[in-house]
Amino acid sequence: MPSLALGTRPVTLKEMVSAYGTIANDGNYMEPLLVTRLENKDGDMLAQFESAVERALSVSATHKLVDVVRDVINRGTGTTIRTRSSTFAAMWRARQARRRTTRAAGSS
Repeated sequence: MPSLALGTRPVTLKEMVSAYGTIANDGNYMEPLLVTRLENKDGDMLAQFESAVERALSVSATHKLVDVVRDVINRGTGTTIRTRSSTFAAMWRARQARRRTTRAAGSS
């Protein structure tokens, strides 16, 4: 995939969702599912589908990757994203706050 950066290889939506989902999930890959469960008209569950979790990146590698992306948005070619969308920053802060709360609760 060396030519991916040049834009010569088509990337599917599923591949992009998988990649960004893995980064957002601290390096754990889960195959994206369109349907997670089936129910009958009464609400009884007929089937449930789950993705297996697979470690794709170490937590430290994932954090470094997030830092690189953050630097691109803060100082690099992605600065227009930051100026156009304060929603992105708000979502990022909320995610970080949730992670800190979860970690603090888990360590008690």
